[in-house]
Amino acid sequence: MLKRWVQGGEVVANWAATPSGLYYADGVFETMRVAAGTIPLWYYHRRRLARSLECLKLDAPDWRDLEASMLDLAEHHPEAVLKLVCCSSGGARGYLRMGQQVSWALQLSELPASHAPLRAQTASLRLAGGSALESLKGLARPIQRMAATEVSQAGCGLALLRHRDGDAVSFSHGNLYCLQDGRLWTPPLSRGAIAGIVRELLLSTGPLEVRVAPLDYARLFAADAVLVSNAVRGIQSVAAIDGRPLAQSGQVSRCVDWLRELGLDSLVTGSGTQ
Repeated sequence: MLKRWVQGGEVVANWAATPSGLYYADGVFETMRVAAGTIPLWYYHRRRLARSLECLKLDAPDWRDLEASMLDLAEHHPEAVLKLVCCSSGGARGYLRMGQQVSWALQLSELPASHAPLRAQTASLRLAGGSALESLKGLARPIQRMAATEVSQAGCGLALLRHRDGDAVSFSHGNLYCLQDGRLWTPPLSRGAIAGIVRELLLSTGPLEVRVAPLDYARLFAADAVLVSNAVRGIQSVAAIDGRPLAQSGQVSRCVDWLRELGLDSLVTGSGTQ
């Protein structure tokens, strides 16, 4: 694992002092796929990062310096996962911030192993929804981490996260979709879903019509397919939830072909049915 740290605009061996933002999870992160020495979805990651920092009332980093560091790492590690952390730099004791400057760090890791078929289990923890901050890639992810740990002990690679009212909201590692009658349905951000990069692309230019609406848990088992998406693995079908097999549809291949047409072959991990 390789890291690169920047504090006060200077690249350092390590952060000389832990930014106060890390103590209070006052920041956001982006997890990006490095493919053939490039970051194919950086345009969308940068746009989301800028929106997130604005929402948190934090300054944007020096984009030129950040991008130079990212491309340098990508050039030397052409197939990897790159994580960018941005957090508030200064602050007095307690919650008060002193300024809006951010520190940032890059962390490089190997691509995760591909697990097929994908099986999910409902996590015991529930999402509250209702806050715009929940849709951000915020540093505080206790529910997702606890949910992923819980279901991994049962041999599942995905945790299904449900709203406290019972409807299905997302997976621990990506956005949730239900394929029915040639349309994709995905929960609204207001229920606690993340504003995912692939979700954004599907909504704007995807090969299938996408409708945003709450998803009843029972509806997942009547669907033609249930999908998960993220910016590292692209779009994949889920084979089972809570031990119950899910239907599989050939229409998922349209989403996989669409990723290829966008030049995102690196996000195609197989036939789209794994």
